[in-house]
Amino acid sequence: MSEQNSGGIIKTARLNMGFSQQELADKTALSLRTIQRIENGETIPRGDSLQRIAAVLGVEVKLLIPDTSQDVVNDEISSVSKDTGSLKNDRGLIFLLKISPLAYLIFPLLALVTPFVLGKIFEDKIAGVKAKAKLILIQQSIWLLMLGLAHAYVFQKKIFGTNLPMPNNEYSLIVLTAGLYYFNALFIVGSGLKWLITDSKSLSLASPSNS
Repeated sequence: MSEQNSGGIIKTARLNMGFSQQELADKTALSLRTIQRIENGETIPRGDSLQRIAAVLGVEVKLLIPDTSQDVVNDEISSVSKDTGSLKNDRGLIFLLKISPLAYLIFPLLALVTPFVLGKIFEDKIAGVKAKAKLILIQQSIWLLMLGLAHAYVFQKKIFGTNLPMPNNEYSLIVLTAGLYYFNALFIVGSGLKWLITDSKSLSLASPSNS
């Protein structure tokens, strides 16, 4: 198998997984330029780079090495698409993970508990879920911190003994809390919709005309 064929296998497997070159670079911790060079046949991945790409694409390392039967590779890539399930179904589960922090509308700490639990459930079923769940947890931790600071600011006189200019405590708390809840809801929904749009573009790359 030639270097070009090796890059072609990686490109085909990437498209079947619904990843853009940038997403593959991010998931493998390789540079975008490295992925482009590999797919263009300018270089062959070796050692750790080869193992990272194979792991992310769900293909055995030996199938990305020259001299492997092209028929075997095509069969393996096809099985990867089947084993990973429908991309549309995966999109639905990841979208559910994305909007799961909205559970904070029931109780604030659910902003962390819900994505954490779903991340654990999905991490062995869908590629890249662990990283997405971690990012969501960081974002919602920041929101909870801001919510806590808002409460502390409203009641700073009782908590810290300070006497900063402040309108009626109950009114201020309602306004600050409502504002934080509102903007967090917008952020969560917006982030989920943005992901759906971006993912749809990635999936279009996997159509036969682009393979």
